[in-house]
Amino acid sequence: MTQEKEAQQDRPAGPPLETGAKDAVSDHLIEDLLMAQKEILSQQEVIMSLRKNLSDAHGRMSDLRGELNEKQKLELERNVALVQQQKNELSALKEKMAQMTGLVERKDRELQVLKEAFRASREEHRLQPHKDKQQKPRSAAQMRDISVQIEPVRTNAFLSSQEAQNGLVNLGTEKSGKMDVAEALELSEKLYMDLSKTLGSLMNIKDMAGHVSMKHLSPKERERVNQLRQRDLDLVFDKITQLKSRLERKEELLRGYEKDIEQLRYRPCPRVPAERPRPPLPPAKPQGRGTQTGVWNGKNLRTVTRAGSDKRLAETAATEGRAQGLPLTALRQ
Repeated sequence: MTQEKEAQQDRPAGPPLETGAKDAVSDHLIEDLLMAQKEILSQQEVIMSLRKNLSDAHGRMSDLRGELNEKQKLELERNVALVQQQKNELSALKEKMAQMTGLVERKDRELQVLKEAFRASREEHRLQPHKDKQQKPRSAAQMRDISVQIEPVRTNAFLSSQEAQNGLVNLGTEKSGKMDVAEALELSEKLYMDLSKTLGSLMNIKDMAGHVSMKHLSPKERERVNQLRQRDLDLVFDKITQLKSRLERKEELLRGYEKDIEQLRYRPCPRVPAERPRPPLPPAKPQGRGTQTGVWNGKNLRTVTRAGSDKRLAETAATEGRAQGLPLTALRQ
């Protein structure tokens, strides 16, 4: 009794960390086992109801087989086909139940192994302080032998606890990875919606029907939305093609206009024909004293007319020379 009290006093205050991990894993496996048992019970109820329907159908068939017309025979054939379909479904449910049973048995075995490892590790931690007190006088060789004997049990317990911790870590990593994927999908959906709305408003495309988020849609609805988005993409492509063709035509017209302007800029100006000199006025008849005055006035007038004609010719030649780039001295000569 005194030894047991001492062992209880020397027992550690709290369980180790792997004990908590094993408890969590064992609780998780127990929950899985309960869920599998519930599913098996529901499957068994479905099987019982199908069997009852099958027995009722067989009873009705045996009662009505003697007196049947053509319509009833067709109905009977449909019922036979339905019974065959139910049989196939029943066989599929049996296969699924067998799979679930195998899964439950495997979970039971894993749970049993974890319980055994947990019990062994608990007993080891419980008896370790008492063994240390009893085995202090032993030699170093005996201690090495005992450590060699105990080492496999510790290794197995550590490996089992490490596997449980790795399972929990893998579950947490998988959950975080799924959350990251969901966030990335939501961000890509938002970017696509903004981009499609911006393109539709800039290109004046009013019949874009793919502005629907695929976050909470079923696979069939996602396929339909995907087809609508492909149609929107084709509309945008056609609009861009039209704008590109218009721009190319405008660029060709602009190049033609520039070419015409360059040709007009470097083409020489045509020469202006020189103005012919006016014919001289006929001489006036002599009339006494005033005749001399009239002759003098006529000569004077002819001189002034010739001078004006020469001046206009000089101005015309100067204009043509400036157009052709000739120096002023050449024009004067």
